[in-house]
Amino acid sequence: AAGPFIKIGTPLVRACIACGTHYCDTTGETPWVARDLLPLHEAAKNNKTFIVNFCGFDSQPADLLVGQAQNILKSPLARAEAFVSMQGTASGGTVQSGLEMAGFPEAADPYCLGGGPTPGSPTEVDAHPVARSETLDCWLAPFTMAFINTRVVRRTASLKGQRFPYGEALCVSDEETAKKHASVPSAKVRQALVEEGKLPRPGQGPDPLSRTRSWFKYVVHAVGESGESLWLQLSGGDPGYDETALMISEAAVALLQGEGVDGHWGVVTPGYAFDAEKMLKRHSRAGLIYKRLPGAPEGGTILSKPAGNEVQGKWRQAVADMSSIVAYLAYNYPTINVTLVGRDKIRLNTLASRHHNANFDVCTIPSLKDETALHGIVARAKVVISAAGPFIKIGTPLVRACIACETHYCDITGETPWVARDLLPLHEYAKKKKTFIVNFCGFDSQPADLLVGLSEKVLKSPLVRAEAFVSMQGAASGGTLQSGIAMEGVAEAADPFCLGGGPTPGSPVEVDEHPVGRSERLGCWVAPFGMSSINTRVVRRTASLKGQRFPYGEALCVSDEKTANKHASVPNAKIRQSLVEKGKLPRPGQGPDPLTRSRSWFKYVVHAVGQSGENLWLQLSGGDPGYDETALMVSEAAVALLQGEGVDGHWGVVTPGPAD
Repeated sequence: AAGPFIKIGTPLVRACIACGTHYCDTTGETPWVARDLLPLHEAAKNNKTFIVNFCGFDSQPADLLVGQAQNILKSPLARAEAFVSMQGTASGGTVQSGLEMAGFPEAADPYCLGGGPTPGSPTEVDAHPVARSETLDCWLAPFTMAFINTRVVRRTASLKGQRFPYGEALCVSDEETAKKHASVPSAKVRQALVEEGKLPRPGQGPDPLSRTRSWFKYVVHAVGESGESLWLQLSGGDPGYDETALMISEAAVALLQGEGVDGHWGVVTPGYAFDAEKMLKRHSRAGLIYKRLPGAPEGGTILSKPAGNEVQGKWRQAVADMSSIVAYLAYNYPTINVTLVGRDKIRLNTLASRHHNANFDVCTIPSLKDETALHGIVARAKVVISAAGPFIKIGTPLVRACIACETHYCDITGETPWVARDLLPLHEYAKKKKTFIVNFCGFDSQPADLLVGLSEKVLKSPLVRAEAFVSMQGAASGGTLQSGIAMEGVAEAADPFCLGGGPTPGSPVEVDEHPVGRSERLGCWVAPFGMSSINTRVVRRTASLKGQRFPYGEALCVSDEKTANKHASVPNAKIRQSLVEKGKLPRPGQGPDPLTRSRSWFKYVVHAVGQSGENLWLQLSGGDPGYDETALMVSEAAVALLQGEGVDGHWGVVTPGPAD
């Protein structure tokens, strides 16, 4: 996967051929393959070695779908064309590779890898003309990867002794966008944009959040010599990094397991080295979605993001609740010894078996209310993460056991009445035991608590006031909804100071529900934020533990008055419970699908004013708040406690602010 291949790739390929070691790569550098590798084809073939180039997004989707079309039609193809829709950002390496290839004559030769013009067919060109497609109900434009993929498909056809016209087009929503794609700047201009920082440099690329929102659809229309035609589609997530990693990894494993087509050795393409149907099945098992369409994707549907489960998640989207935390620890801290505790041994073993690289053990317990059994488990741990709720029903015995065993504890609860009723009375006990009991370590309420605390550090002054403005996209889990329903009838839930603190002298009465209004300063509408009844209490407790008191409130930022009014009129608990029972709201255990989570995000902005009069704005942003980023936050809190990063002396039943 290391380029530029034209500079450093050839010695490795020569070594692989000499040693009879199969090889695959993610190159898109057709001039390199044409100049340096095609002359090695016979040597590789004689040594029964597969040298398989173009095994990433360039060009497996195109090559395999065309090959599969021929398998299904059971006929040589008369013609084929691909229509691509996608969202994503190129890496600096991809940009640089394109710049370097632009100067080679082979890059402009449609047949540099083999094949030739199809008799009786129009001349094949890379740049599809800008045009309106009535069939697909979208606009067509040149696809930048066509100058790679078309050569690969033609080489596959040539290796099979076939020849047919093949082209690709990018599908976009309007004529203006199509024309923009048709007017790509020259290599010289693009290089200048790189140097000016307007295009990414090698080593730079899209951030993780951008990648979670990236996707592609590759649709191939093929017509056989019999006249029969079909439409095939392959879709997935981020093409440049995530799905390229999937594709080349599956190609490598296929070669390792002897799934290369016997006799098809040499410097070859994915469509020639592998059976297209088998490889597409591999990709489907790994998370891509391959399907035969009943016909052309009409009504502009080709432009829509893959829906439902059409984009399978990677570790961040593959699991939920406790599993999200387990996955995060496995991928980021595989050397830490972790014991998974619960009642269902089969589920625990299944969960542990997903992460062979991690040091995971399992331990079953009949009931989380069994304090004797809990003591035996907790005593062996240094830190406990609790993700099992409702906490008000089953959480207290575990906390008691942690304090008794002097084992630090953190959780993802948002149940302020539980902490107020059951845990605050244990504060002095935990403090004497020098034990951290840190609640609210997920999206409720680390962003609020840490940003307010950091404001004070930056300003080097006690705060006069602070307020948070939150924007987000996502869907709540059934567990979160059920917790909110359960808490609504508890008296402490309505008390702004149930965790500590009190009204600030000379300040307005603090309320949970921010009034609907237009913020000219932010250029948006503000409305009540559903989590403020949790986060405000946590911030006030942190202030109280530090001997401070200042007004703090939160508001949700939305685009228009109608949306703001909708957030201000949330149904009561009885109605919400009825909606759950009718299946109109998720039940406990249910939640957003992986695609919804991959599109979810949040921005938390805190404005704080110090006693000196100086003020500042701080922001924390990320992906899916309810699962992915909550898993990140509580896991990092646990690792911080494990590594001794809790603030010395700030033991007890505390919040993330004083503890971390």
